Amino acid sequence: PGLHGKYVEPGQGADHPGQPAFPEKPPVVMLGKARNDSLTQREMDVLRQLTLGKSDADIAAVLNCSLSTVKHYIQLLREKTGIHSRVELAVRAATMKLFQI
Repeated sequence: PGLHGKYVEPGQGADHPGQPAFPEKPPVVMLGKARNDSLTQREMDVLRQLTLGKSDADIAAVLNCSLSTVKHYIQLLREKTGIHSRVELAVRAATMKLFQI
C-alpha cells in the first residue's frame, strides 16, 4: 500500500499534521504571458523559492542543484512569462497566491 495517488484525510499527512498529504493544485492563473499550469514542476519549485525571497545560491542548496541550473530556470521563467525581473516574478506569484507561504 502507501499514499501514492490517494487523498489522505486532514491530520494524516506525515509532514504537516492537520493538512492533507496531497493538497489541491493551485488555481490556474496567468503569470505574465504564461499560464502557471504550463510551467514545469521544477520551474514552479524555483518560482516558489523566489517567492520566499531566496537568493540563487540558497535556491540551489534547497533544490540540490547547481547555481547555473537555478539561473537557467530563472531565465526560462523570464522567457515563458515575459516578466524580466526576478522581484516582479516573485511579487506576481505571491499576489496570485500560487503557493501557501
